[in-house]
Amino acid sequence: MKIFIDTANIDEIEEAFSWGFVDGITTNPSLIKKAVKYYKNKGQNITLENYVKNLLVAAGKDHPVSLEVIGNTEDTMYEEGKLLFKKFNDTAQNIVIKIPVNPETSENGTHNFDGLKAIKKLSADGIPVNCTLIMTPSQALLAAKAGARYVSPFAGRIDDYLRFQNGTPFTKPDYYPKD
Repeated sequence: MKIFIDTANIDEIEEAFSWGFVDGITTNPSLIKKAVKYYKNKGQNITLENYVKNLLVAAGKDHPVSLEVIGNTEDTMYEEGKLLFKKFNDTAQNIVIKIPVNPETSENGTHNFDGLKAIKKLSADGIPVNCTLIMTPSQALLAAKAGARYVSPFAGRIDDYLRFQNGTPFTKPDYYPKD
């Protein structure tokens, strides 16, 4: 098992690495934007692109850094993933493209599994992928089958799903005990 810190704040990353058990970093566009704003407010003159490069260098070659696409179709996720990899991988050779297994759900509850198709294409191109928005064990298995090197489950959601499937009632005190 590997432990990844979910942040784009370099100060937080450096502290987490000092603990000695964090294996890598997962980010998303919102976290990166928030980190850039934080450092600009501290007086740093930095662009988004330069910040991503600094983040990759701070992580180091032995710590994978997941950069997430923003598209929600097979083709846009695939093209964005290729572009991110091409643009940033030479910085520290530690980039992983983060793809949602199910980038959107329609109003009638049907799912769009274009993420799995994009994962398969990127993996076939030799680009490492971290699959996110994993809500069920079956999604994790499908992502792995499609070629994802990592899967990032939403652990609380999986717990909710398993409890629901098994008919196990759960309430707020199950998560936040009074003691």
